[in-house]
Amino acid sequence: MTQEENVRSLADLGRVTAAALRGQGSPYLTTGDIDSETAPIAEALARMCERGYVTTCSQPAYSSPDGMGHGRAFVTGLCNEEVACVIQAATVGTDLVAILHPPGAEHWATVLVGTMPEPDPPLSLGRACADEDADSYGEYFSEELAEAVREAWMVEVFDAHWGRDDLLWSSLLRALTGGHDAAC
Repeated sequence: MTQEENVRSLADLGRVTAAALRGQGSPYLTTGDIDSETAPIAEALARMCERGYVTTCSQPAYSSPDGMGHGRAFVTGLCNEEVACVIQAATVGTDLVAILHPPGAEHWATVLVGTMPEPDPPLSLGRACADEDADSYGEYFSEELAEAVREAWMVEVFDAHWGRDDLLWSSLLRALTGGHDAAC
């Protein structure tokens, strides 16, 4: 049985995603070396994956040297309801914003700009996971994983402050390692 055939749950996906972020992963998740944008946050993402928040998309914050381009730190991932509530609790009283999509939410929700002025159109946040996304996991890994993705919460978290890269990662890691109780 291959590594991919053993991926049947979100916990399994978290394990192989963490390995991929550390350069030991599945070709479905990475083509080898981690790209230069992900490298500075790869270990934080891997630790989140191991703690029940399987990251699917992320961006460190940045400000271009000429001041013309900015990006918000953000991460999107899949998890169970308890982890979604812990993440939501971690954002209360901060400049972090969590958008929670319960299982079955297949629609465009709030659309927030994550980068500007490039790329065109700018990167947006606020899309719930569609059945097609779950199906792609099923095609590569297993139908059990596709079903787990369909039953998962999709949680997006971004820092409302443009260019700040020191709040989101530490806050989420602290919450996922027992720093917050579930608040839902």
